[in-house]
Amino acid sequence: MATLNQGKSLLQAYYKVYTIQSAVILFENLEHYLPDLILLDVEMPEMNGFEVIKKLKEDSRYRDIPVIFLTSRSDEDSRKEGLNLGAVDFITKPFDIDRVLEILRKYLGGA
Repeated sequence: MATLNQGKSLLQAYYKVYTIQSAVILFENLEHYLPDLILLDVEMPEMNGFEVIKKLKEDSRYRDIPVIFLTSRSDEDSRKEGLNLGAVDFITKPFDIDRVLEILRKYLGGA
């Protein structure tokens, strides 16, 4: 099982990875750059991940960007909520990097 920092390092071997620390910064960056996929935590400052995905899916510019929750929340209610809000997958920490890469390949190709 990989930690978040280990996962980021491993993912950078295959993909361009940008780490953003808050929803406010995410939405500021989306004005200038549209990612191919968003890995999103539920627990975030200012706005939680569920609020972020709602806002993403309400905006026609962002609604088609695949969102995958990568979070320490492992309860079934959180998983269901994330998927019902439009996430394409829900991965809990600590995570298996091979599984993460398999899911990313499904949406991004490569790796």
